[in-house]
Amino acid sequence: MDSVRYVKITSKRQFTIPKDFHDALGFGVNASCYIEGGRLIIEPVRTAHAYRGIIEDLIKELEAEGFSGEQLLQKLEERKRMVDEAFVEAFSEAKDQTAAEKDESKEQIPAFWEDDEFDLP
Repeated sequence: MDSVRYVKITSKRQFTIPKDFHDALGFGVNASCYIEGGRLIIEPVRTAHAYRGIIEDLIKELEAEGFSGEQLLQKLEERKRMVDEAFVEAFSEAKDQTAAEKDESKEQIPAFWEDDEFDLP
């Protein structure tokens, strides 16, 4: 997957997230966006629905390990925290990597791409 894509913005201020980016980041139907360092950052929103499959898998694993009742619920909360921490760490690493790649690729972008008055048809 290339690290830089150029997308067309419609007159309604809409654009399409490239499929490989969409799939790699696991976008669902919602995204969060914010401005950071003069850049628009768009990230997938993790909802309870997105975690449903993970939670179901965790419950099956815990049942297979012999947990049930209150003990299963306690272990489930522990594992959910581990999953949440792993997601946060993975997104943080991806964000850092993207920032580093952007810095590296900025040198490769022709100067006209940085001109605020330049607009693609």
